[in-house]
Formats: sequence, C-alpha cells, structure tokens
Amino acid sequence: MPTEITVTAYKFEELNERAKEKARALYMEHCVNDHEWWDSVVGEAKQNGEAKGFEINDIRFSGFSSQGDGAHWTGRIDLQTFVEANLDERSAWYGEDVILVALWEEGWIDRWVSIDNHNYRYCHSGGMSMSDYPNNGLNVDDDDDVMLHQGALSGASIYKLKESFDYEQRITEWCDEALTQARAYADDIYKQLEKEYEWYTTDDYIACVSDANDWLFDESGKLL
Repeated sequence: MPTEITVTAYKFEELNERAKEKARALYMEHCVNDHEWWDSVVGEAKQNGEAKGFEINDIRFSGFSSQGDGAHWTGRIDLQTFVEANLDERSAWYGEDVILVALWEEGWIDRWVSIDNHNYRYCHSGGMSMSDYPNNGLNVDDDDDVMLHQGALSGASIYKLKESFDYEQRITEWCDEALTQARAYADDIYKQLEKEYEWYTTDDYIACVSDANDWLFDESGKLL
C-alpha cells in the first residue's frame, strides 16, 4: 500500500545558502550550459560590426575564469568601409585616404582582407590574424587615358593619383590598424558576453526562471 509523505516545498529565494548552491548547480547544468544564452550578444556584435567594415562569419569564446579566456571572430574586413569610418580631416594623410576611398569605390584596388584565427588552443583576440593583404597593383601607365568617373575626384588621372603617394604603404598601414581594431572589437564582444553570463547566473534571474517555470525545491535544494 502506497505511503503518503509530506514534503515542504520552497521557492528558490526561500532556500538557505547551501540549498541555493545545489539549486544553482542544477540550473547551470540544465538551463545555462544547454541554453544558447549568447545568441543576442553574438547577433548584435555581427550587426554592429558592419558599420566598422567587419563582416563577421563566426564568433568563438571561452570563459569566464581562466587567464586564457577570451573571444575571437573570423570573417573579413571591407577596407573601404573601415577607412571611411575612421577618416580624420585633421590627419596629415587625410588627402591620401580620400584618394584610397575613391580608388576602392571604383574597383581599382582590392578592398577585402580575411580575418582568421591562428591559435586553435585558446579563444583569444591575440590569435586573430590577417591571412592575406589586398592585391594593390595599379597597372596603369602614364599614357593610359583612364580616370575616376564619380565623386569629388571625378576626372582625376588614375596614373597621377597612384604616383602622388606611396599608396601600397598606406594600405598596409590601414591593414595593420584594421587588425588592431578587429582584435579590440573581439575583446569588447567578450566583455559583453561576460556581462550577459553574469546576469543569467544571478540569484535574481534564477529566481525569475524558477517562478516562471513553477519550480519548487525541497529543503536541500533538490528540484521537486
């Protein structure tokens, strides 16, 4: 014959600290680790990166307690968008940068570079690298009658523009800056992920999830 046993049920916030610790472990196992809580942060990072010229295909991270924890992303950078987002009229190279943007705009030089990760042991921005630099060859001679067709530099000779400064060196400098900012952006993504994770694991949030799912626990923190 079945024996009826009476058990006192508790909400999460009613548990003592030791019982909460057990309930937290259950929550971490079944709600945090199995739930893609990072989706909103990753989606927003990909969207916001577009304005910087960052076309992000994949974001990987590890966290949040080890020294090697961090985040990195792979994809590619649109140098034209990146330079336009960082143009500075006060810069001594402003005129050169305007010329580069015009050349990119009309397809005279390659504008895309790839971002990869060369450190497969750690998810860290320091492992990000630029796998290829653009093909910057402007095969235009003095007697070639080619010019820009739009924008403020419309009508300018392509040959004279390429001879006016060391455009390949300037592109290399922008590539180095793009990689630096791409790594910094990965660090920012990691901070946002850490902040999101901390929120998902606070007692207040666990209590909200427990109440929303009508979870009740016994005195030891075991889910009833």
